Amino acid sequence: MHSTQLEDESKLRDALSLAAQSSALASPEPANACILVTEGTSHGAALQRGADPVIAALSGFPGDPRGGTAYMVQEPSILEEAGRYTAVKSLLDAGISRVVACTSSLYKGQEGLAFEILKQAGVEINVGLLSAEAYMLNRAYLKWSRTQAPYVTLCAPSLPKALRAALRHAHDAVMLDIQSVEEEPDELFQDTTEQERARRLLRFILDPKLTIDPSTEVIASWDHDLILLTRNADKDRVDAVRGVGIAVEELAPDSREGWFDTLRTIASMQVLSLLVEGSEALGTELLNAKLVDELILEGASHYKHFSTTDLPARKLGNVEGTKIPVVAYLLSHDPHIVTSV
Repeated sequence: MHSTQLEDESKLRDALSLAAQSSALASPEPANACILVTEGTSHGAALQRGADPVIAALSGFPGDPRGGTAYMVQEPSILEEAGRYTAVKSLLDAGISRVVACTSSLYKGQEGLAFEILKQAGVEINVGLLSAEAYMLNRAYLKWSRTQAPYVTLCAPSLPKALRAALRHAHDAVMLDIQSVEEEPDELFQDTTEQERARRLLRFILDPKLTIDPSTEVIASWDHDLILLTRNADKDRVDAVRGVGIAVEELAPDSREGWFDTLRTIASMQVLSLLVEGSEALGTELLNAKLVDELILEGASHYKHFSTTDLPARKLGNVEGTKIPVVAYLLSHDPHIVTSV
């Protein structure tokens, strides 16, 4: 008996939620999850540390999956690694009769290939439900794979620390400027959520003249996760910092093109998503250069000469213990993402 569209949407929402919870364990791959459903039995798994969600869901399924339905955020993979089964072959061997997915593959050149193989084998395919939600979930991967630049989220420096920590966990890297370090000398700008992630959070500090105090806490916390961004800094200071193992990257000229080159350098380190926590001056500079994809504000806080009027927005909740809203404004022009808000 076939499921109704409402039932399919309900299971896909479960898959989207499962994938979102594990997104920090999926990067630099797009978030994905698979929920297998047979009569009275359901089991799901998300993409984690490169482990395919289809194979993980099948291996943990408590019964016989034959004749069941696989609900997925995106099309199953056709790739085979180290002699392991592909997700498609695993679905066919398990006797899955139906695959319901939000989108086709987000991997360039693989769109629709798995679906075609499954169709030819008699598996029913339903794709497109909740596609906007799936694109929104993987907005960082979509931008990174198409432009070789990270998805840039700017959060107001006034946001509560707990919210900033949660945002760090959801990103591959954080960027701040020397002014922020000086204003919060005890802040390490690390992922303090104690939740698992596949890769260490990278920290970029914008310090054009390399004036940072080597004894500051953020420098002392260095553990192969800190990169200083400079522009025409004194060569002896650069050599001294590099001498203790801290990476120093030379910024491109101070212009929109220069900033974009810097972002592409950051993206080359497999940084799909970049959280900018810097001062208002840094945020304003990036906004004026039109390099911010998403802006998160608390209440009526705003950046000078920048209006959020008419921008697509979604409420993330309230500041804890208050009625002050926290709102994410979408600046990205990607049609996949814009239509999802």
